[in-house]
Amino acid sequence: MFTYGKHIRNTICWLVLFHVCVQVSAVPRLTINWSSDFTEFYNNLGQPLTQGLPNLNQDGAVVQLGYFTEATAQNLFAGDWIPLTLRTSIGDSQDLTGFGNGYFSFTSYFVKDSQQIV
Repeated sequence: MFTYGKHIRNTICWLVLFHVCVQVSAVPRLTINWSSDFTEFYNNLGQPLTQGLPNLNQDGAVVQLGYFTEATAQNLFAGDWIPLTLRTSIGDSQDLTGFGNGYFSFTSYFVKDSQQIV
């Protein structure tokens, strides 16, 4: 059974959703590929930080990139810690093959005029 009001409401909802999707995709963003490359990260015992299971991301030692708000050349750790990444761990890989113990590689997307990092 067709009702005109319901059809109009569904069409308007679809148009609003389409408009939002188009607007989001048009926003410029900066892409940064982070990688430890040939630098291996170790724990306090001198052992490479663990990646966890190679075919599972976010189960290794946590890697968090960020900055201190009032850091200077004389005091690199001044101010509050502002994380740029939250859920990355050693060994994570996009294709779930594992990057190896002690290494990391991931991509961050910084959206223009936003504090959101994807």
